Amino acid sequence: MYAHFRRLLLSLIVLWSCAWNTEAAAAPDYCVSTPAELLDALHQWETLNFDVVIGLQQGTYALGSTMSGFFDGDGRTAGLKLLGGYNAGCTARTVNPTNTVLDGLNQPGSYLNFRMNADAVFLLEGVTLTRFNTNQFDVLSVGAVTHGDEGIYAVKYCRFLNNTGGQSLIHMYGAQMKVLNNLIAKNTLTDTFHPGMVQLFYADGFDSFAIVNNNTIADNTGAPGIVVNSITVNGVTSSDRTSEIADNIVVNNAGADIELGTFSTENNLLIKGNIYNVAHYALPLDSSNLTVNPQFINSAANNYGLAVGSPAINSGLLYQLYGLPAHDLFNGVRVIGSQIDRGAIESSLNNLTTAIVTNTGDNGNNSAPLAGSLRAAIRSANLASGPYQINFSLSGGCPHIINMSTEMLDVTGQVTIDARTLSGWTGNSDYGRFDANLCLVVNGSGATPWAFHVPSGASNARLTVHGMMFAGFTDAAIRLDGGSDHRISGNQFGAIPFTSTNASAVRVSNSSGRATIGGFDDPTAVNLIAGSSAPGIYLDNAAGGNVLGNNIIGFQRNGLDPASNQIGVYLFNSPNNYLLYNYIANSSATGVTISGAASTGNILQYNRIGQDYTGGLPGNQGAGVAINFAARNTAIGAPLLGDYGGNFIARSVGPGVWISPSGGNGNRVLSNEFLDNQNVDIDLASAGPSSNQASNPAVGPNQLQNYPVLTQATRSSGANPSITVNGNLNSTPNASFRIDYYLATACDATAPGRGHAYSHLGWVNVNTNGSGSAIIVSTLTAPANVALNRISATATSASGDTSEVGNCVTVNQAIVTNVIFSNGFE
Repeated sequence: MYAHFRRLLLSLIVLWSCAWNTEAAAAPDYCVSTPAELLDALHQWETLNFDVVIGLQQGTYALGSTMSGFFDGDGRTAGLKLLGGYNAGCTARTVNPTNTVLDGLNQPGSYLNFRMNADAVFLLEGVTLTRFNTNQFDVLSVGAVTHGDEGIYAVKYCRFLNNTGGQSLIHMYGAQMKVLNNLIAKNTLTDTFHPGMVQLFYADGFDSFAIVNNNTIADNTGAPGIVVNSITVNGVTSSDRTSEIADNIVVNNAGADIELGTFSTENNLLIKGNIYNVAHYALPLDSSNLTVNPQFINSAANNYGLAVGSPAINSGLLYQLYGLPAHDLFNGVRVIGSQIDRGAIESSLNNLTTAIVTNTGDNGNNSAPLAGSLRAAIRSANLASGPYQINFSLSGGCPHIINMSTEMLDVTGQVTIDARTLSGWTGNSDYGRFDANLCLVVNGSGATPWAFHVPSGASNARLTVHGMMFAGFTDAAIRLDGGSDHRISGNQFGAIPFTSTNASAVRVSNSSGRATIGGFDDPTAVNLIAGSSAPGIYLDNAAGGNVLGNNIIGFQRNGLDPASNQIGVYLFNSPNNYLLYNYIANSSATGVTISGAASTGNILQYNRIGQDYTGGLPGNQGAGVAINFAARNTAIGAPLLGDYGGNFIARSVGPGVWISPSGGNGNRVLSNEFLDNQNVDIDLASAGPSSNQASNPAVGPNQLQNYPVLTQATRSSGANPSITVNGNLNSTPNASFRIDYYLATACDATAPGRGHAYSHLGWVNVNTNGSGSAIIVSTLTAPANVALNRISATATSASGDTSEVGNCVTVNQAIVTNVIFSNGFE
């Protein structure tokens, strides 16, 4: 009977998993194969008001100087992606810069210069730039000519070989600047005024930061390799964001390889895992940075791969704040051994001892496990003296099921468990839905607490899990109580037919260090967290520092149908965690709960809470985000000095954000957008709208910060309309406050007279006088949508206490006086 049921279950899972692997990748907006077509597509982009993807078919583009001049998108928020590696017709793509070459032919005046809107996206990916020649300009320049802090300018998986430029090879000026996994070699710069091969400039008021990871920058002439500037003639350019320079090889460049002489120590910077010769920085670099010969295979022939014995092999740091690259420069596996290789090219050398799981049996005996089983492999890993990898080679078709009836051995070493090695595995291809074809189910059947567990005493342990499905575990499918730098990517937890639920998918607890759950810039890293009877992801490790990125929480595989967790993500006494770009919905309670006085410094940005990837609004059955029991200093949305990072929080059966009566102070809620929540969008203390206090600070969550009282708002006429808002704030005397304005088509129906924070308009600073009063007169750029004619505001103190959304007033249209009669020509 059991065997019959198992065969039935296997056949149903096969049908279910195959149903989600038929979707083709989206085609680019322009598919080009010649220089003329590329130039025409770029000129078309200059006229459009929407993002454009230009797909470059594989081949060599003899550009010469035809691309010189400025490609101008500054007046619009239209983004631009230039993507190499497409086949004929652009129906498929291989990201490898050797297959798509832009050749400047050494013609003078050959360069690429893009003027972007500050909130737009620019991406150059998978191309080689060679023999560009300009003494006057940068070879590739991407700069913001408007003001904003949402833009992302990125260069990824590219080669820059044998170019000649002026001040910079790659020049960026903007908000988020990313240079990831590129090879930059044998280039020359001729301008002696502060040159840099990779030169990144913080922009005043942009909250800028830079991510420069896993590049190989070598044998260049006339300039340092990496230059990041945050100090100008006007002083330090402030930013709340953290820059990262990690796991690069930067050697044999002119002057310093890493030049940070004009980067202020007031700006946050992680610099780790690099190989270099000379670095200039006001602070000492830690021991993870090495001054050694990286030992390239044959740099004279442009082969910058790593020779056997290179100190860069399996020595990088597996934790990067913004996630590891999806693959290496040539589209190979990015992490082959125990750690990522430094530089752009991953070596094939693997220092992991490998065990192969050859059967799905499990006798439940930890001291004498069945040979060839997963249990036997974990026992071998624990006995090994070094890092260990567990792969799978199972006969028969996909999927396979391992049924566990007793508690699995703890993982006490550095272990990678990788089911992507099974025939039939394919990775997830998009964000917001889960179309991966995973070939291994580990089923606890409600009889065992976890599939994998790192105990609190295993301080040197590190667990990495890829490409598996988990069901039926009574504590957490993966529980991490010790070790650090764990990675959980590309897995499915729950929503597996004919299996029981997990209590939690992943729990990071006790003395565990940081874990990365999901990832960035790599859809194959997305996890599906579905149908947990407790919180889907449970973080209560005292060290905190976990990163949750791009996970799909509370959905079936299609990203639409519900698969409810009790709570999507629960943080308890865990600090400094990052929740970014996740879809969190269908929870039977809250979407996210943050609780406990030690929960401080947590950041939630760019999440879709209560929304699916198509824009549908399944909501959550409690608050979108709840803050309880003295949890404090949370950032939900933007930092105090920025606009970026807003979350979308919708259709909560309760407030959008609820800082409950037990919640702490300093919880800022900025630049988010709310829709159709069943209580006020931002709620302090008891459920429902609260009245302003006689003065601030008061006793209660966020010190019961008062909201601004608006008196009128007027929209001007003309081609560039603005909205002028009048009001007042009564709060702490002699203090500064950020006032955020929100527009909507109606006031908040759940709280008569109060506003609805549907669309963030902008913000200003005001200062109260000695009596705690501030008169507010603000003028902001109006949106094109005149239906957004109700306005309200929040106030946030310098210590981060955000108020509820205040009263709602109508935005009146200014009356245009008849010019002829008003000038006396009647």
